[in-house]
Amino acid sequence: AMKVFNESVDSMSAVKEYEALQHLDHPNIVKFVWNDQLPSGQFYTVMEYIEGEDLGKFTKSDLSLASYNIHSLTTSILSALIHMQSREKPMFHRDIKPMNILMDKNSGRFVLIDFNVASDESNKEYSGTGPYIAPDLAISAREMNFNSSGDTFALGITLYKLVCKAFPWKNGMPIPNVDPKRPEDFTSTLSDVFCNFLYKSVQPKQEDRFESAQAMLDAFSEITASDILKARKVTESNFNDELQNFTKNRFSFICYYGDSHHGFFPKENF
Repeated sequence: AMKVFNESVDSMSAVKEYEALQHLDHPNIVKFVWNDQLPSGQFYTVMEYIEGEDLGKFTKSDLSLASYNIHSLTTSILSALIHMQSREKPMFHRDIKPMNILMDKNSGRFVLIDFNVASDESNKEYSGTGPYIAPDLAISAREMNFNSSGDTFALGITLYKLVCKAFPWKNGMPIPNVDPKRPEDFTSTLSDVFCNFLYKSVQPKQEDRFESAQAMLDAFSEITASDILKARKVTESNFNDELQNFTKNRFSFICYYGDSHHGFFPKENF
């Protein structure tokens, strides 16, 4: 796949993406192939081709990722971030959001893309996408002290948006001294343990959220795919309602991704 930068884009964006990707080798990070300039003067980056779509559709429609996929997404992107944060000079993505994560429709693999603002901590430039930026990292409208907790916060907001279909703050933008809304305020289907994990992930103060991808993964390792949702008790009186709900969710999911044998349907439902 070739990414061509708009003529109005500073050439440094292409250079930064090249510098960020050339030394990264991880199954959940898009693989860099080549970087050059077209005769028109536009810069381009050639990366591995992934047949699939980004997760943005799941935030803009009634479609929902299955609990099995939410679990895989969380562990996969955290593994990618650990790979980046464990380098001699830790690297930060700085713009994690649903639109920058692809799901390979052939394998179910989640892949982090779009590294044109990725950098180490020496870069003080303000960058990212509003609702996914940890508010306590900003110095001014143009500068920020980005660190590893910035990427974990953005992943937390990403997960929150995917499962709750909403942001933790009114109007979307994080507010430094205002507590985020609990996930339970938007959905009653999530388990207490997963709600607590999400709530900690999106705390606006660094000391209250996960400070690194490793710390976040350590906490998430206690949660299995079957722990994402509340256990639902099926009785004779509610059997038809539960069956209808199951059928509705199954249909919408398979319509989007195709046959269930690809592994996109939650294993715990078989």
